[in-house]
Amino acid sequence: MTQGVCTWPLKVLNNYRGIKLEDSNVLWGLNYKWLEVQEALFSSTMEVPSTAPPNRPRMTYDVFISFRGEDTRNNFVGFLYEDLRQLGIMTFMDDKKLLIGDDLSEKLVKAIEESRSSIVVLSKDYASSKWCLKELAKIMDCMSETTHRVLPVFYHVDPSHVRHQSGNFRKSFDEHEEKAQKFTGQQKEEYWKEVRNWKDSMTKIGNLAGEVVTQHSSEVDVVKKSLTRYLKHGALG
Repeated sequence: MTQGVCTWPLKVLNNYRGIKLEDSNVLWGLNYKWLEVQEALFSSTMEVPSTAPPNRPRMTYDVFISFRGEDTRNNFVGFLYEDLRQLGIMTFMDDKKLLIGDDLSEKLVKAIEESRSSIVVLSKDYASSKWCLKELAKIMDCMSETTHRVLPVFYHVDPSHVRHQSGNFRKSFDEHEEKAQKFTGQQKEEYWKEVRNWKDSMTKIGNLAGEVVTQHSSEVDVVKKSLTRYLKHGALG
């Protein structure tokens, strides 16, 4: 593999947050370390299926970020998105304008399908948004059916509350279930089916290894840990 040494990580590191790499021995050492990371791609502890269907969509993005804007857009997610951009990682972060009507817009569905991986920022009011839950259900479907990788970030929430839909998440799902009771006939049946799918998706992502951000965490440090996990585990490969 020495003929195909990957150089873009070095360019990224050299320009990232003022880091300067001038020693040629250091550069080559990093190059070969990056190759080791690439070769270890499929030994990742992040859960992905063993095979992908032959008709997998063309990948447009490296990362799709799912989050509830009111909770995190101007802090953690803002830091994360900016750092991903600085690393040259193609990232999709949804726009409020895309959240119109009852179904996910075609653009959002396509963005998820054409992303290699997703970072899902689970904040206390994440489950109160049907848009977040619809995104999550689609993301978990992609993880089950393709090589799409998923990294949860538990932002000021207990992972067990996500897993069991307790705490703040119980309140959100109580509200969704109350809404279901207002429908009748097939509409009611379809809404209940969707709520069950949302809960199943929450359980699945709550069982994945991820990053935990507490009230006392340095959000910048957690962003760096998230990026390190993604780079090490080849989510961009």
